Amino acid sequence: MIQYIINFLINYSKNKAKFIFTNFALLLCVFTVDAIPMSANSYKTKSIQGHAPYMHSIAARLDIDKNPAFTENGEAILTIGSIVYIPSEICNIPTITLESGVIPIDQLFFYYFHDQDRDDCIGLEHEIEWYMLQSNDKPWEEVNSWSELSATLISNQDYPGSILEPSLIYPGLRTAGLKIPQEAVGSRIGFIYKAYSKQGVPFLGPTIKVWDLNYFFSQNATSKDKSNQSLNEGSRTNLILDNTKAGGVVQPTTLPPSIESLKITGEFALGRQLKAEYVFISNGSADAEDRSLFWWGPEGTTAYLAAQAPTSGGLNAQSGILTESDLGQVLEVTVLPSKLELGQIVRGQAVTVTTRENSNEIQFAPSLLELTIESRFPEADGLVVNDMIYGQYRMQFGTNEQDASRYEWRRGLTNEIIQQGSTLPAVINAGSQGLTAPLILIPDFIGDFITLTVFPIDRNNLQGKSLIVSSGDINPLPFIDNLTLIYEQTGTSEPPEFGLEVNHNIYGTYEFTSFTQSVDRSIYNWEIDGSNELIQSGTANNGIVPSIRIQPEYLGQTIRLIVTAVDSVNRIGNVRNVVSGIVNQIQPEVTSVSIIYLDDQYMLSVDHSIKGQYKFIPAVEGTSDNSSYIWQIKSNGGILEQGKTLIENGLGVTPEFKIPFSAVGEIITLTILPFDNAGREGKPQTVDSLIVDYSYPVITDIQLIYPRDMPPESVSVGQRLGAFYVINEGEQPLDNSEYEWRLLGLGVVLQQGQTIKPPNDPQGYIPPVVIPGYAIGDVVQLTVQPVDIKGIRGLERRVQTGELQDLYPYIEQLAFLNRDGQQLDFRVGQSLSASYQFYSKFGSEDRSKYQWSLISNGQVLKEGDTTRFNTGQGLVTDFIIPNAAIGDILQLTVFPIDSNSLEGSESSIETTEIFYQIPEIRNLRVEFIEFKNLIPSGENDILRASYQFIGTEGSTDKSTYRWRLYSTKETLEEGISVVDELRGLSFIPDLPIIPNYFGEVLELTVFPIDSNGVDGREQSVLTDNINYIAPQVTDMLVLRMSPWDEKKILVAGRYQFVPGSNSIDESTFQWISGNTGKVLSQGQVYRFQGMGNAAIPNVIVDRLDTIILKVTPIDGKGNKGEPKTASIFID
Repeated sequence: MIQYIINFLINYSKNKAKFIFTNFALLLCVFTVDAIPMSANSYKTKSIQGHAPYMHSIAARLDIDKNPAFTENGEAILTIGSIVYIPSEICNIPTITLESGVIPIDQLFFYYFHDQDRDDCIGLEHEIEWYMLQSNDKPWEEVNSWSELSATLISNQDYPGSILEPSLIYPGLRTAGLKIPQEAVGSRIGFIYKAYSKQGVPFLGPTIKVWDLNYFFSQNATSKDKSNQSLNEGSRTNLILDNTKAGGVVQPTTLPPSIESLKITGEFALGRQLKAEYVFISNGSADAEDRSLFWWGPEGTTAYLAAQAPTSGGLNAQSGILTESDLGQVLEVTVLPSKLELGQIVRGQAVTVTTRENSNEIQFAPSLLELTIESRFPEADGLVVNDMIYGQYRMQFGTNEQDASRYEWRRGLTNEIIQQGSTLPAVINAGSQGLTAPLILIPDFIGDFITLTVFPIDRNNLQGKSLIVSSGDINPLPFIDNLTLIYEQTGTSEPPEFGLEVNHNIYGTYEFTSFTQSVDRSIYNWEIDGSNELIQSGTANNGIVPSIRIQPEYLGQTIRLIVTAVDSVNRIGNVRNVVSGIVNQIQPEVTSVSIIYLDDQYMLSVDHSIKGQYKFIPAVEGTSDNSSYIWQIKSNGGILEQGKTLIENGLGVTPEFKIPFSAVGEIITLTILPFDNAGREGKPQTVDSLIVDYSYPVITDIQLIYPRDMPPESVSVGQRLGAFYVINEGEQPLDNSEYEWRLLGLGVVLQQGQTIKPPNDPQGYIPPVVIPGYAIGDVVQLTVQPVDIKGIRGLERRVQTGELQDLYPYIEQLAFLNRDGQQLDFRVGQSLSASYQFYSKFGSEDRSKYQWSLISNGQVLKEGDTTRFNTGQGLVTDFIIPNAAIGDILQLTVFPIDSNSLEGSESSIETTEIFYQIPEIRNLRVEFIEFKNLIPSGENDILRASYQFIGTEGSTDKSTYRWRLYSTKETLEEGISVVDELRGLSFIPDLPIIPNYFGEVLELTVFPIDSNGVDGREQSVLTDNINYIAPQVTDMLVLRMSPWDEKKILVAGRYQFVPGSNSIDESTFQWISGNTGKVLSQGQVYRFQGMGNAAIPNVIVDRLDTIILKVTPIDGKGNKGEPKTASIFID
């Protein structure tokens, strides 16, 4: 429409008067085109006669993709079943014309429809007729027109299935195509066509007859003048240059090939390939070459490609290398049978098969049904730093049912590999569930996430499609902040006016943050700052730390509150602490403390009365005296009496106190403890009394009792030290003396108490003390205080040891016993033993003890006395590893103790990680068994193997075996072991020795498997070199038999067969004439049943000749020995 408007404006500017009416009418027609019904035939009026359409350029194409035959060079052959069609481009309109309106000659090899009235090509189906053409006797090169040819119309009525109706998809949109019938062999193909306009008069163009399909044909432009209409049947223009030209004689072809028994073989696994195998049937010459094409792809895709683009297939029967995207799918292969026969490539009917077919021979890789990331805090709703996670998967086993999968932990943001390795394998009859090694989430992972990839792999190294899962974001650990001390006196963080005092209460507050939805379970410690002495600990409650009361002993110290962030699944976060101010006290005071002697101010004796007196000075005005007192013995601090003081005449006093017998010989101390009625405590004040007088006992001698079997006056840490003493009991004959064992250097009291003394015996005894290990290099001092029955004390007496020594026993060479000499594999149910060497510095006897425990939690599994020998060697008896040790590590600790009760430093060894119990092969051995001199002939020598199977509890032996040549690793035989339950042994089926084994070393491998499907560690054994022994012939004899006639005689022979590596006799013989060298008779020997000798068939020989018998020993495997001969002269 736009072009018409432009033309109108140009013409109007040239000649307004001449064209105004015509072009105006044309514009009206253009602008009202939408109102014209679609059934109309033209934009013009019926009275206007225009130009007839014609074809500037037209040709037919050969459908290359569906052509049944090609040359060996790939050029399509016009033959039976070839498809010829007119492309839909016949409605194309030329874009380049000359000023005369004629299309340039170089444009004529395109498909061009043309209507000089600018009418469009009809969009409906065009009429076309297809013909078989014969040039009769005229050479084709001399043919110039259709009229020179014999034409036979091709129709579906005469040639069913030949005419292909127009289609949106195939072969053409506007015209019917031709599928060449068999009757066309030897003919050429041509067609007759007329151009059609969508509108305009006339809409039908002149007939074009295309008789050479190797060329484009073109018609001349049409004229409006009916009187000037020529035949216009078209003429050849340009040669079709590509392989789609359909000219030439239709060629015969052979029957198409076919295939049968199509199946897929190979390994359906990552990085492997599948292969199509089939039986090719040429349906023609036996020399036909298989040129079949292959398409591999997902199910439902390849058959379409083979049908639509049959030349796109490949010649390789193998699939491409399988990738992750292929695994988990059903794949298929389509094979298009093609053959090269008589210079033609002929195609048959495509066949498709998928990997799901039962007829296939495919080794399938395993796959994963599910994969999850688990946390050691399964009830938590998020992952945080320090969590331990592990992967759990469920295996779908393929052809092989043994899991050898691997895993990878990666960081989500960087894809960096964190950890990788083999999984704890899944077992098919145990839920098919496998586990990865755990991963500890470190602080670097905060804000990141973790991905886990598991690669399913079986024991044949076939890998399936991996699965990958991701964790949630890794969060920080729980966090606390704003830890604050609250003083109850003020209710705030501000301390009271006089600071933190004794008897005040303080508590803590803080803010808890969990990056998951877990609950606050933080823990706290109240401590005395600096000394780390614990005051109180426990669990906080929603940001509140329970209060403590300030005790007097905290005076002058600061209090530290430490809170550790812990959530409800016991994940530990940060630690915060806060320190109080110094605990102080506004102290009341006491002065002028004195003792008032009520009975005698110059002497203090038993039963005398005394009391104390002091002056009280309050700390805060308005407070009153609430002090306490203590009467105690000065030397030992023993309290005699205590209580509240009294007020007399404005002074503080104690109640009267009577001196007891226990104070005889002692100084009594009075201590006043100042307190006011507000609870404030002051500094205690003391005063001493006179010595309480009384007649006292006396220690005259002390002797230490050293351990036996020790050097003189020597004592070691860990030993017992005793003593005895001699006492003068004074006025009271009964002894109540006291003792004290003390380390002088450290000032530590080891033991104290009352001595032991029988009545009327001058000697008393000190209970022994055990010297602790930390006392090495120190000195022990014994102090004995003589005390009589009335409590009167005499003077102390002391005695000291020399420097304490380290005389402990010790052990070395602690190790697990390994009876089999193989690497220890620690597992449940295994019996463990250990040995060690005991050493004592004084040759003391071994009294050591042992302990089995778990490393993870220290749980003690077993303990007891070791087994000892005079040589100093010790044993820890057999220990059966329990189920509780699975996944843990066992520790054996031996405590060296000698007969003097000295205990040295323990020594420990550890196992590796304890695994589930696995089956074990023991005592695997191979025997060589010979079968010599068997009568009748026997069999080959054999190899026979046996072993002891140690399986998991309640299981039986299901082990498999493999024989192979050690040099080449060629597998000779595989199978399942045979179990002899009565003998408790398993056997490998006998392996006959054949000649192929001679000079070789054989390897037998047994793969332990129990009836629970648990695999053990394979065991192998090598044979000696297999030596071949050739058969032999001995004791040959030629026998003269009865005369045959005057010139001939009958002879026979025999021999003894000595077998070699095979005992079957298949030897051969020859009777030879000595005169002529001619072989008279030959064949195979005959062995008498049940006899060791073999007979030679008789032969008739001439007299006056030397007859030679030659025997070649041959065994049942065809192996030959050295031939032997015997002879006889026949006179």
